[in-house]
Amino acid sequence: MVARCLQKRFALGIFTLVLWGLTGAVSVQAKVSLYPQNIVLGESVTLILSGRNIEKDFTAFDKSKIRAFFEIYDVEGDQDRIRLELYPRKVGVAKFPPMHIGKLQFAGATVTVKPNPDVSVTWLPPAETGYMNQLQSWTAEVKTSDSGLRVKLQVHPHANPKVKHLFKPLALETPQQLFGQKRVFQMLIGGEDPGKLKVRSPIIEVKHSGNNRPWLFFDHTRWLQLKPLPSFLPVSMPVGRVSLSVPSLDFWQVKGRLLTWSLSLKGQNVEQNSLPDMTHQLIAGTDIEWLTPDVEKGQQWTTEGLVTTKVVKQPFRLAQLGFIQLPGVRVTYFDPNSGKLVDQFVSGQWLFSVPRWLYWLMNTVFYALLGGGLGLLFWILIEAMQKYRLLWRLTRAKDNEAVWRAIQGWTHWHFGSSSDNLTFGQWRQAVENRYDASDELFKLVNQLDRAHFSELSLGVQDSALNWAQRLPVLKLRHYRRRIGALLVQFAKRLAVFFKRNH
Repeated sequence: MVARCLQKRFALGIFTLVLWGLTGAVSVQAKVSLYPQNIVLGESVTLILSGRNIEKDFTAFDKSKIRAFFEIYDVEGDQDRIRLELYPRKVGVAKFPPMHIGKLQFAGATVTVKPNPDVSVTWLPPAETGYMNQLQSWTAEVKTSDSGLRVKLQVHPHANPKVKHLFKPLALETPQQLFGQKRVFQMLIGGEDPGKLKVRSPIIEVKHSGNNRPWLFFDHTRWLQLKPLPSFLPVSMPVGRVSLSVPSLDFWQVKGRLLTWSLSLKGQNVEQNSLPDMTHQLIAGTDIEWLTPDVEKGQQWTTEGLVTTKVVKQPFRLAQLGFIQLPGVRVTYFDPNSGKLVDQFVSGQWLFSVPRWLYWLMNTVFYALLGGGLGLLFWILIEAMQKYRLLWRLTRAKDNEAVWRAIQGWTHWHFGSSSDNLTFGQWRQAVENRYDASDELFKLVNQLDRAHFSELSLGVQDSALNWAQRLPVLKLRHYRRRIGALLVQFAKRLAVFFKRNH
């Protein structure tokens, strides 16, 4: 009985070993499929590996042989089945590498990649070396046959987590974009630690009407050698170009009035948070009272990279009278192009603080003089036009009556309608009162008396022209009287003002 039991157990063991051997023999080979093998640039190739514990063998395979021509975009599956989505980076015949490791016994294949007739991408990668905390540009210039194709930029799904990515998904605003043929995309990349940094390509996604899957375009993976910053630099030191702008304020200011001082920072490929804080340089004192500032931040993507701005609107009051100097402002940054520390300093502006009443008085005088000067220039222009109109009419006069009508027209404009019926003597007296006496005027009036309403006398016309040519455009005597009267009136009002305020 015992012998029969042992015999059954031995037979069962032999059967199990045979079954295991048959199963192992069947699963020695893994199934590998690669399709399609004719595509255009932007389309993907699917690689499927299936077999028992195939993941272990595939993990041991050198993926660089695949990445030599393809970008591994997506990997999914389990230990017995793996599916890879691969995108070619360039046009040509790609030789997919053989796989001979463990159960992976694949002889390789070839994939033909044709140019995409609708899209072409030109990559402008970053430099191979840089500095830690430096942002470098990775640019893609995309040309499309149809401006209606939707194109955007995105981060690689397997991007290195140690890499900082800053980008705008949509195309940058460029003149070429107006024609719909060329679009520029840009991504900024950088790292916080020195050493070699692996950076995967940005992705250009183009949606089209062919099918639901968009075209994807890749550049080669890059290795960046990041150099450390000088040890004496603080951690908060911005790496990149920074410019400082401090607009000037009016020299004359009122004591105690609330003023605003704008300090503007502009960074080129510098993050907003890396722009320095300048408010700590505004030290309180007895001359200036500083209040809580208002900070405005902004950013804009351009073809030269990311432009960030920081505007500090600093309110303050002048607490003393007289000359007061605003504090100087300094901005320091590390320029990665030159590898040097750059210091930018703007010296403080001088202001003159005055009482409120004196400030308004100076403004009143200034604008009064300005308005008077402009009015005087306008009046001179009108006077010149009237003079040359008189000369033009005199040169075209056909008789003595026409000469007198031209003179009467000029007289009417200057003296009003009351001068229309003046005799020659009365007219001469009115002109002399305003322009002073002259030999030309005396000679003209005598000739008009002798030759009034006769045929054209060349002597009358010549005398009229000689007199008209010597007419001054600016009647100094007349304006002296008017300006004197205005100054007397202004002085009286000023005296009343001071009497009320003291």
